[in-house]
Amino acid sequence: MNRQQKIAWFNLVVMVAGAVLAMVMAAIGVIKFAVVILLGIGCLVGISPVLFWRKRGKINFDERDELIYARGTLMASVITCSYFAVMCIMAFIFFRSKGSVPVYELIALVVGAFFCFVTSKSLITLLAYRMGVKDGKK
Repeated sequence: MNRQQKIAWFNLVVMVAGAVLAMVMAAIGVIKFAVVILLGIGCLVGISPVLFWRKRGKINFDERDELIYARGTLMASVITCSYFAVMCIMAFIFFRSKGSVPVYELIALVVGAFFCFVTSKSLITLLAYRMGVKDGKK
């Protein structure tokens, strides 16, 4: 398993664990700690490249890895933009009669986009390595 796969697995586990923890906190009714959980998730995802640092003298990123990284980032961006567009349309539909969108909805929109991007990028990266994608062909 190379560095990029380790980072993808780590980010995926952090996202799933964070989502489960946030749902449990919401079910219990302790919403105040949800912000702390979200900040912790963001920090863990942000430091994941540092946790899986490159080893000196060893090639860690070749052309195939670069291609998978670029495609994963592009596809995750498309998925996240689609999520963002759908959520904006839903906010327009649901809050049109009120005349304004509540602040918590905007925060949820940004946090959801972050979750969507990191989770989809991790899944796409792992699937690309699993399928053995090379230069667009199997």
